[in-house]
Amino acid sequence: MSARWHSREALAHQVIALATQGVAQRAIARSLGVSRNTVQTLLIGHRAQRESVHDALPARPARVQRAQKLDASKP
Repeated sequence: MSARWHSREALAHQVIALATQGVAQRAIARSLGVSRNTVQTLLIGHRAQRESVHDALPARPARVQRAQKLDASKP
């Protein structure tokens, strides 16, 4: 365990890697030199991203009903 990180993304990566190995949040915070709340916030954010629905393709737009030949004769 090392306390070397240069950006928030690098810190998040190390926190998540240590948490998946089964290291306690308090030990992660101590080894990386950040607060326990920071570790907890990063893990909650990661969990929320994993559980959210995301698609590579955008949603289809709603279809508009086309005019029909018989629309003119309808009252």
